[in-house]
Amino acid sequence: MPHALLALPFSLASGNPILGYNLALILSFVLSGFACYLLVRRMTRNAWAGLAAGIVFSFNAYKMSNLAQVQLLTLQWLPLACSIWTGLSTGAQNVEQKQATGQELNLPVALCVPP
Repeated sequence: MPHALLALPFSLASGNPILGYNLALILSFVLSGFACYLLVRRMTRNAWAGLAAGIVFSFNAYKMSNLAQVQLLTLQWLPLACSIWTGLSTGAQNVEQKQATGQELNLPVALCVPP
């Protein structure tokens, strides 16, 4: 279902479901890398470590071997759920961190995807 939600706006805007599928495929790599970047940056407080982890997570062997199945590529919710869990379990110290944790929690809920 999350892959269909990624492809729906593009398919409706262009009238071409193949374009929607292809953009969802590309977007799954981008969102996976960004979610992993956020998780690692939060845990290590190092942007370079987050960048390296995001690249490795985006282009791992599992994703490359399943390129034909977009439903197996939408793994961005895994690091996002871990980021939410670490944010809630460690506790936020200031208002900005509390707002960031709340925004991360609302994204999967708004898409009706259980983390």
